[in-house]
Amino acid sequence: MLSLTLFVRALIPADEAAGAWLSGRPALHRWLCRARHDAHPAADPEIAIADWFGLAGVQELPHAALSLLGAGIDPERACWLHADPVHLHARRTELVLVDAGRLHIEPAESQALTESLNAHFAQDAVRLHALAPAHWFAEVERPVRLHTVSLSAAVGHSIDSLLPRGEDALLWHRRSNEAQMLLHQHPVNEAREARGAPTINSVWIWGCGSLPVCRTGFGAVWGGDDFLQGMARRAGVATSVLPTDARAWLEQARTGEHLVALDAPAATLDQAWIGPLWSALAENRLASATLVTVAHGQRLAWRLARADRWKFWRRDPGLPPSAPATTHA
Repeated sequence: MLSLTLFVRALIPADEAAGAWLSGRPALHRWLCRARHDAHPAADPEIAIADWFGLAGVQELPHAALSLLGAGIDPERACWLHADPVHLHARRTELVLVDAGRLHIEPAESQALTESLNAHFAQDAVRLHALAPAHWFAEVERPVRLHTVSLSAAVGHSIDSLLPRGEDALLWHRRSNEAQMLLHQHPVNEAREARGAPTINSVWIWGCGSLPVCRTGFGAVWGGDDFLQGMARRAGVATSVLPTDARAWLEQARTGEHLVALDAPAATLDQAWIGPLWSALAENRLASATLVTVAHGQRLAWRLARADRWKFWRRDPGLPPSAPATTHA
């Protein structure tokens, strides 16, 4: 029989003032109320997803190596780290991290900066690779013993308590400082500053390690970013492009456990996915479907089986206390 786990990365808006997010989606509200829900601690979506691939409890998630594999690049036996270009904004007595997504880095700028950094760190056997202007990877020959904080978790926060920790922390703090000094004086940043653009004044180190062993109960993975695709490939699971909606997915999916990943909830989530999946359960085309997201430090799951659809007395959507909710069902 066919079963589905539908992972929606940003199902619950970060802005808790958006109280209409659920009331505007009647099919989703009905699903959350009728389903059996549970919650488990999860610091971010990457950790929640990694649990499904046998990486629960790993001290340092090798995000960089798995992302490379998902992008179709063989990480071989090297150790890899994300070294993403960022802007550190001075605010009073602290430095706040600004994501490269807001920096609008041009390919030529990325190339010039990574070439300069590679020349500087050649003696340390550290080499940067830019898979995209805003996504850099550092390749090193030896294992790196660090515990890091992901870029998504660090953006918008003071970096003081978020810097890498572990046996090699001092070495990588020194390298980060050297990179900052080089970037500060670089012609690319001088030109950016002259036109009023934020400078690329640091790199954020995170997700280090080599390829791990991955195992999962899913028979197929649909959609998702390079990290998810990398874990699926490492586990020997078939990967497919995300269909346009649940109807298209139901036409293509075969018997077994499937994982579908949506990077963000579309405005038409009710019509594109939730409604058709509800109908598929009613028609016995699905054995069960579980909606999963990460919010407020928890992995939240709502599992709906065919019989659950009739439990109209369930009126609790199972949201975390700080999330907005409505009272109708």
